[in-house]
Amino acid sequence: MKEEMEDGHFDGDGFYHFKKNTVQIKDAWLDDIDWMKLTIFWSTASSSFSSVYLQSKYTDSHC
Repeated sequence: MKEEMEDGHFDGDGFYHFKKNTVQIKDAWLDDIDWMKLTIFWSTASSSFSSVYLQSKYTDSHC
């Protein structure tokens, strides 16, 4: 319990709040990700999937 109190506090309702000035844990793997490339990839993949899905949906239903 002492460790928890060093990182934050409990309010009157019993909810725990972390201190805002605590050091955040760093993850080298997450820091190495190029989030812009990933966002572009997923938006492209999503739109490609949507167009293929819609094309197959309307092609199959009208046969």
